[in-house]
Amino acid sequence: MSATDNPSNKTLVMPSQSENGQQENDDLEKKIQQRFKYKESDLLGLGGIAKVYKAYDTKLERFVAIKKMSELAAGNLELIIRFINEAKSVA
Repeated sequence: MSATDNPSNKTLVMPSQSENGQQENDDLEKKIQQRFKYKESDLLGLGGIAKVYKAYDTKLERFVAIKKMSELAAGNLELIIRFINEAKSVA
């Protein structure tokens, strides 16, 4: 079993901060959906640094929550560290 097949393996994705940031984010989102087969559906909630979506994981055949960091927060190192620590605590 490879690391990508392991359901306990977590991936953190943060948006790019370049001029073409939105296009890069859209491209990255498509790659993530192709690789991990998440199908987003409803927005569950939003906070100061991220939005949480309900999604369907087609590999594991179950619903999951996906937290996406905002572009504004991605430019703040302190918020990035907080986001990563939170992800580790629920993993």
